[in-house]
Amino acid sequence: MRGILAKRARRVLLGCALSIAFAVAIVQSQPLPLFQFIDRFLSDAQMAWQPVKFDDRIVIVDIDERSLAEQGRWPWSRHIVSDLIDKIHHQGRPKVIAFDVLFAEAEESGDLKIIDRLAASADFKNLLPQLTALRAERDADTRLRATLEGKPVVLGFYFTADRQGYRSGQLPPPLMQSGALAAQGWQLLTWNGYGANLKPFIEAAHGGFYSPRVDSDGLVRELPLLGDFNGQAYESLVSVVLRLYLGSPVAQFTPEGLVYQNSRKPLLLPLTPEMTAVIPFTGSGGPNGGRFAYISATEVLKGNIDWSKFNDRIVLVGTTALGLTDLRATPVNPSFPGVETHAALISGALDGDIKTRTPFGPWLMALIAVIFGGALSFHLTRVGAVGVVVVSSAVLLMLLALHLAARLTLGWMLPVGGPLCLVFLLSLMNLVAGYVTEGRSRRAVVERFGEYVAPQLVAQMADDPQHYQMDSSNKELTILFSDIRGFTPIAESLSPQDLREFLNLFLGAMSDIIHAHHGTVDKYMGDAVMAFWGAPVDDAQHADHAVSAGIAMLAKTEQLNQEFVKRGWPALSIGVGINSGIVRVGDMGTSHRRAYTVIGDAVNLASRFESLTKSLPSPMAVGAKTRELAVAHKLVSLGKHDIAGKTEKLEVFTPEQVSRPILAANATNSQYPLTATSAVSL
Repeated sequence: MRGILAKRARRVLLGCALSIAFAVAIVQSQPLPLFQFIDRFLSDAQMAWQPVKFDDRIVIVDIDERSLAEQGRWPWSRHIVSDLIDKIHHQGRPKVIAFDVLFAEAEESGDLKIIDRLAASADFKNLLPQLTALRAERDADTRLRATLEGKPVVLGFYFTADRQGYRSGQLPPPLMQSGALAAQGWQLLTWNGYGANLKPFIEAAHGGFYSPRVDSDGLVRELPLLGDFNGQAYESLVSVVLRLYLGSPVAQFTPEGLVYQNSRKPLLLPLTPEMTAVIPFTGSGGPNGGRFAYISATEVLKGNIDWSKFNDRIVLVGTTALGLTDLRATPVNPSFPGVETHAALISGALDGDIKTRTPFGPWLMALIAVIFGGALSFHLTRVGAVGVVVVSSAVLLMLLALHLAARLTLGWMLPVGGPLCLVFLLSLMNLVAGYVTEGRSRRAVVERFGEYVAPQLVAQMADDPQHYQMDSSNKELTILFSDIRGFTPIAESLSPQDLREFLNLFLGAMSDIIHAHHGTVDKYMGDAVMAFWGAPVDDAQHADHAVSAGIAMLAKTEQLNQEFVKRGWPALSIGVGINSGIVRVGDMGTSHRRAYTVIGDAVNLASRFESLTKSLPSPMAVGAKTRELAVAHKLVSLGKHDIAGKTEKLEVFTPEQVSRPILAANATNSQYPLTATSAVSL
């Protein structure tokens, strides 16, 4: 027992150490990949379950395959882009027009080259004013700049950190110094390169970057609202669109995120510590995704649409064409339109449905890991395999429920991956340790009790070996002794080989009866057998089972005699003594030899009762305590008798079915009068 307790204590200490180690790992700035994987999986699964709700506040003008087929390959002439803006603005009258495309290079035109050569020629000096006017009319870039002037148009650009600091185009003015945000605890994503629009365009329009945050598994789950380049903080396309749509001149910073003022009430956009926002994906995205209206750009240019769909809306211009490479791998679709990632974030922000990784989430999960891990470390060592599975499963479900409740009610994405891994590891550790320990205990039970206890009881004990310990304890049992009468003459009349077989048949039959009646064979003592009931397996009917076994042993002896006579062996008779009482039972002995046995006065009395049957008219003597406990048998008194070692005479009993033939044979013998006694009522 002490060894088992020591092993449990070591498991408890190991579990507590693991809990502390996991807590430390959870609060690290860079979570372990396994923790991240689980957290992302849970968030992705919950997003996949979200129903799709159509949002008519955002319209996507799609430069799709049909538009490319009808208007020509991309990039389109700036004249076409200008026409697109003019039609959307003047006829649709949206609040914001945002481009998820880049205008990074000047448009080359053969007409402009001819006009420039003519203007440089002396032969056309008199036509220079006309040529200048014609050039302005034919210059697509100049026209696009003019088109952008005074309109709520946002031009997108991108930042990069994987192109050796490559830079092109003109960045819009920065929002502020990045250091001011760092002083407030924000950790902006930092880039070293960019691809921006031409300077004339960005001077005439608003600008915002559309670079996503790509996780280590290659999926886009978040968009940064502010980003750092060269110590300056720049605003994202989503943030600029929200400001223009809500009429908020600037976004205010709070510890929770960005606040956009509008005429009704401030709009809070929750952010992660890196100033990114989690995109609330629903549906598979695209024209058939059902969340946003997609209108082909060529239809807008033709004017074949209901312009009221644009009125006071947000219009995002992007592409779903495969060749333009603006499809993103996301949790809901490996080919999700990039323009819809911005639409989804804008929609979620307007609805107040943006989840966030709260800064104190890791600390909360670390505390839960220590509390739950410590409790499980202590409790799991005290339950079996089924208990480990049940308790661990319950804790896992509690953590998952906590994650879901925090997400739905508070908008928090708690990092439960660490605690989930801890619970799984603790349960696995205890299952393996329990399997090894119980396997050893099971083998020890089988090895120790296999020779003494009935096979069905050994199997029962092996199922729960911890319940059957070898340490000795006081317990109420019933003890049986049986001995062959006149064994010395029998032994003298048989050869050693026959005597061996004679004893094997007798002891084997007696042992089978003891096992059949749920008893434990303690030992063989020459021609005698000792057994007891009530240990190691508890037996509330130990007295009745012992009495039944004694009766069966007497009956079996008569059957054996028939076999012995056929073989020419002498017949035998036995005496059976049974007594019940408090005894010491368990593993006893010395370092040289030990055995699972019983000792005590009740054991000695059972042996004395067996010896007493030599002078009694019945071959079976039962003590008063057994008579009291054996409620299923009717016992008759054999009177009071002197017992060696006892100062007073003790009354002994015998089963009625054993006494009947004795009464018939001794009807006139008054030396041992038999008095019937009633069985104790249930």
